Amino acid sequence: MSLGFFLYKVSPNLKRKSLGFIFTLYTLIFGIMDFHSHIRYRATKKFLKSFSKNVEVGAGIGLMSFQFVLNFKKPILVLTYTDDEHTQALSIVKQVGWLQKYVIVKKDDAQILACCPANFFEQVLIIDVLEHIYDDHEAVKQLYRILKPGGRVVLSVPTPYYPFYFGHRMDKEIGHLRHYTLHGIRVLFEKFGFTYIAWQPYTFRLTGILCNIFYVKITNRIIRAFIMPFLLAPSFVTEKLMI
Repeated sequence: MSLGFFLYKVSPNLKRKSLGFIFTLYTLIFGIMDFHSHIRYRATKKFLKSFSKNVEVGAGIGLMSFQFVLNFKKPILVLTYTDDEHTQALSIVKQVGWLQKYVIVKKDDAQILACCPANFFEQVLIIDVLEHIYDDHEAVKQLYRILKPGGRVVLSVPTPYYPFYFGHRMDKEIGHLRHYTLHGIRVLFEKFGFTYIAWQPYTFRLTGILCNIFYVKITNRIIRAFIMPFLLAPSFVTEKLMI
């Protein structure tokens, strides 16, 4: 099932009804029009478990969490950071009725996690968030605090070669404060008591080139929507060959 396909149930703020129909049909077939989000979810899904106490930190508008619910039928706490993300996430949950049974949306800071009790969650998702956080050490400390003994963190961070594929300007514009190597991630998490289990790269050279085409070379949203399905196919093949 495509990431975000359920957005066909969400009413976009479009001027013409015909555009609304096209949006509905497109999302129903292809999901969210964000190329790398599909790649990201395919990679992280392999590490997700069907636990009953889950939280996503820095969830944006909640699409990863909502897809988790769709796949596993388990509850999850969705923690957004900005007011706009919080409003959008709540709106999606309201419009997509089956989400209301599983999802709670709150606004919180990854460096504080004030709404999260200690030793409570079995699984924490933090997907492409850590590189945006000012004090990543405090964030990791908080993750350890809220996890039950034996709980797990499913983490994703961008490739350290991100500036090479997208340029330093874009790297800074989207708020990346740092990049991580596998060794750096292990050192950071083990410092606060975590044990490393497994890892998997998912942004290979071809994928990086395809992302550069989608996000840098092409700025027109209509053209992006048209080419995304064609880009997803080679990215999927690359993952199968490289893993």
